[in-house]
Amino acid sequence: MLSAKAGAASNRAWTKADTSTGRAAALLDDLAVVFATIDVEKVWREDVCAALAERWPDRYGQLTPDALTAALRPLGITTGQVWGRLPDGAGANRRGITRADVQAALDQHRRAITSSAGAR
Repeated sequence: MLSAKAGAASNRAWTKADTSTGRAAALLDDLAVVFATIDVEKVWREDVCAALAERWPDRYGQLTPDALTAALRPLGITTGQVWGRLPDGAGANRRGITRADVQAALDQHRRAITSSAGAR
C-alpha cells in the first residue's frame, strides 16, 4: 500500500506540461492495455481505476475516479454517462470513458511524437 503522501503525489492534478511528458504517454498506453483486456466499448471510471490499480498498483493504487478525470482532460478524453450493470444485475448510469476516445488520444499523441521527431 502506498503511503498517504505517495498517493497524494501520484494523484496530483495534471498540468498541461504533463501531457507532453512520458507520464501522459504511460497513462494512454496503460489505458490501451486495459481496453485490450475487456470486451466493452464504454467503462465506468471506477472500473478503469480498479483495472489500472490491479495491473500497476505502484502507479495507480491510490487513483480515484475524480483524479482519473482530471488526468484525462488535458489528453482530450472526457467522461460521459455510461450504462452498465452492477454486481447484483441492476443497471446503472455512471461517469465513464470510451475505447474510441482513448484510441483517438493515443493516435493523436503518437502523431505528435512522430511529427516532432521528423522536425528534428
